[in-house]
Amino acid sequence: MKKIFSILLLLISVASFGQHHMMLALASQSTTPATWYDFRYATYKQQFSVATQEGTSQTMFFKPDGTIMYVLGSAGDDINQYALSTAWEVNSASYTKVKALNTLGGTSEGTPTGIFISPDGTYLFVIGSGADYVKQFTFGTAWDVATLSYTRELLISGQEGNSSGISFRPDGSYMYTIGTAGDAVDYYSLSTNWNISTASYLGTKSISTQSTTPREIYFKSDGTEMYLLDGDATDFRVHKYTMSTPWDIANLTYSTSRDLYNTVIFTETTPTGLFFKGDDCSRMYVVGTGGDAVWQYNMEYGNLNNTELLYSTNVSSISTMTKRGLFIDDLGQHLYFSGDSIIECSISSDYDSRYTSRVRATVFDSDSKPGISFKQDGLKYFLIRDATGDYITHQSISTAWNISTYSGASVNFTITSTTTGPTGITLKRDGIAALAVGNTNDDIDLYTMSTAWDASTSTNTTSVSLSSYDTELQGIVTNKEGTIVYIIGSSNDKIYSFYLPTAFSISTMVFLNDFSISSQETTPYDIALSPEGKYIYIIGGNNYIYQYSTF
Repeated sequence: MKKIFSILLLLISVASFGQHHMMLALASQSTTPATWYDFRYATYKQQFSVATQEGTSQTMFFKPDGTIMYVLGSAGDDINQYALSTAWEVNSASYTKVKALNTLGGTSEGTPTGIFISPDGTYLFVIGSGADYVKQFTFGTAWDVATLSYTRELLISGQEGNSSGISFRPDGSYMYTIGTAGDAVDYYSLSTNWNISTASYLGTKSISTQSTTPREIYFKSDGTEMYLLDGDATDFRVHKYTMSTPWDIANLTYSTSRDLYNTVIFTETTPTGLFFKGDDCSRMYVVGTGGDAVWQYNMEYGNLNNTELLYSTNVSSISTMTKRGLFIDDLGQHLYFSGDSIIECSISSDYDSRYTSRVRATVFDSDSKPGISFKQDGLKYFLIRDATGDYITHQSISTAWNISTYSGASVNFTITSTTTGPTGITLKRDGIAALAVGNTNDDIDLYTMSTAWDASTSTNTTSVSLSSYDTELQGIVTNKEGTIVYIIGSSNDKIYSFYLPTAFSISTMVFLNDFSISSQETTPYDIALSPEGKYIYIIGGNNYIYQYSTF
């Protein structure tokens, strides 16, 4: 049996930070997750209020499996514990217990600002800006704050006079602190893992170029990246840094940042705490003293803030028809245009619109068909029709994705009274709902189907005007979860994105951001999206497919 042994590297570095010091760095024993999501794609998911328990929330921490959340507050000088019925989803949290920290012993800390819990739930560390001590507590029962007892403390005021955040290497051999007095990360080695009384100060690394109000730090599990929450009152940001030698702050290098201040959905006025889902960074959490809520962001593609043009492909040789509708299947292998007819195309290199070629066309009828969508198995397609009548139409196909094999009479549902001048349609993945837009009333309409995938059973349930954004709505698509809807308009030549707290429920939709396509297309007709949201596709009057990346 083959065994793989980890290699212990002894790295000795001498650096000058006003004084010389020696640092023993142990190469990380953690492994990088198969996928580590990019925090710049953070998209608001939900929030959970903790105001009932804490009026000045400073930071939060999660158990590694995401089933327990802890919120540290300076109003009560305590730590509140919550159980999450769905791991990592803050809207499933329920309050369970609280523990006052100052009553446990040690130097009183009136303003606790940061916490860290060892991966096995044995030790809890608290840092504060009042006394500038690191206080260590021990859990009698792992992860249960009711069983905490005071163990020891370490004075760090000589390095930082206004401490705000704390972190450790996963094995407890190094400790990192940050504060707003020095605007720097200070780091220490522990000769006995997790015992702060054995800490030796190693040095400091300034981050003042990026932030003069650093609130919290968080490290990637393999020690190659550090994230910093910047609490600047006019420019909240999360900054990312890299380390060529894992866990060695001496070679910390700034990489990039994610703006929170200009994210419309973010209304926290004083962000103070930051945390990530540790195994893959697919979730980001922020808490603050202004709103006393934990904000959850999911790392998803499809954020218009990251959109860039990839390819421009002339498709006039495929057909001279005015291509009003556009659809791409989940595998990125089938592409369809609709207009006076329906044109089926293949994509020889998945999702790459440059390799689009015509397969066949079907006239179907003489109506204009400005919107098209398909069932995921390719056995039924839906059209928006706006000539002899405004309809949602569906047609069955006997051979998946082959439009020439449509059979039987088309099934229609009249939408003239609700979606006038219809231009686009998208379907929920379970077939029980559709969203449509029109350029007469400039609204988005929700239709529910009592029988899945049957247009004749549709009922209009909700209509929301979008005329304040665009007066010529053209195309619509959602992400696969149905929680973000993208709409394209031709009066401003923009893509607009909206967040839907409940999938396909437009009554509570919230505007996220927009992206101008006027440099490429001034008569956009429709929009399509790859299932993960990595690619956006636009068709318009130029007879080009414009493909954009969102990563």
